[in-house]
Amino acid sequence: MKKWSTSTKVTVALVAVLLAWAIGRSIVLSRMAHVIAHQPMTRPAVEATRKLILKKRLARQFKDGTNHAKFMAIRTASTLLGDLEVVEIEGHHLTLAEAAAGAMVEFLSDLELPVRAAAGEALGRMGKPAARPLIDGALTSPDKDVRTNATSALIRIGMVAVPEMIGAVKGGTPTQKVGCARALGQLKTTRAVPALIGALGVKETEVRLAARDALVAMGAAAVQPLIAALAEKSPFTRRHSAEALGELEDLQAGDPLLALFADEHRLVRLAAIYAVGKVKAPQALNPLLANMDDKDREVREAAAVSLGQIGAAAGVPRLIAALRDPIEAVREQAATALGRLAPSDPTQLAQIGDLTRDPDLGTRYSAVLALGQIGNPASIPAV
Repeated sequence: MKKWSTSTKVTVALVAVLLAWAIGRSIVLSRMAHVIAHQPMTRPAVEATRKLILKKRLARQFKDGTNHAKFMAIRTASTLLGDLEVVEIEGHHLTLAEAAAGAMVEFLSDLELPVRAAAGEALGRMGKPAARPLIDGALTSPDKDVRTNATSALIRIGMVAVPEMIGAVKGGTPTQKVGCARALGQLKTTRAVPALIGALGVKETEVRLAARDALVAMGAAAVQPLIAALAEKSPFTRRHSAEALGELEDLQAGDPLLALFADEHRLVRLAAIYAVGKVKAPQALNPLLANMDDKDREVREAAAVSLGQIGAAAGVPRLIAALRDPIEAVREQAATALGRLAPSDPTQLAQIGDLTRDPDLGTRYSAVLALGQIGNPASIPAV
């Protein structure tokens, strides 16, 4: 039998040592997990949890465990909420409370829904130490459910996490901006308004829409900042500010929105036309009537919608004329607007009735609905 060379013996010895170390380490980690699962909240369990957190092994150690074991791990990790001892993990210095929150963030990716929910609730209770791990970890996850749970946890944490969320809206990744904007909107903190206004002009659509919706959720506190933003250089900012003001339905936005009717960007003009109807600005009547003759079909459609919303009877004749527009969508919106305005003139009612025989199904449907809203018995034959 051929003898092994010295180098071969050394290699085999090293492999044996490494194998023994790996087996020993696995046994130690398994014992720690067993203590945590079966003796939760005790001193040995807390110490085992602390060690697994420092090794970044807590969630991974319970990956194939039962839901009960994972719940005990989350519960025990929560006891470290007030531990402000500074530790080093992978070259980063942070408090043990923040490290515990970071460990629980990993449970948000668990395959079991109850485990993810438990981790989200625990993170929400941990307060400020959990804010940074949620933003830096969970909100960068490719998993939408993880990001949603992280946003919910940030909302539960509340006002103490606002500075970190504002910072993320200003300089985070797109997913961080979206999650934090949604959380700030739910918290309705006016401190976030400038950052959210700034986010209206970024290139990512999902970020702009999240910021817009958050500003709408702020209510009256956002009206004046949004009016000021109508003069911003970015067409995105002007457009989404107009949309938000329309949703807020504050009449003081009427004149600033009218100024955007001449904007150089088509989508900004459309947003302003729709918004003046939602705020029910009476001074918009004549500009809207003028836009009913615009060559852009969507402008005519938007003007018809807003004429119905501001409730001015003076708009009825032009809307009647729009029932003959070559574009189906314009005829449809004109009929819907007339239903809102409820004209009583028999000739006008007959013209709406004629639309019930339009070749387009959607237009016929709108005409029937309009006549139903008007409620004049003379329209029954047409219906």
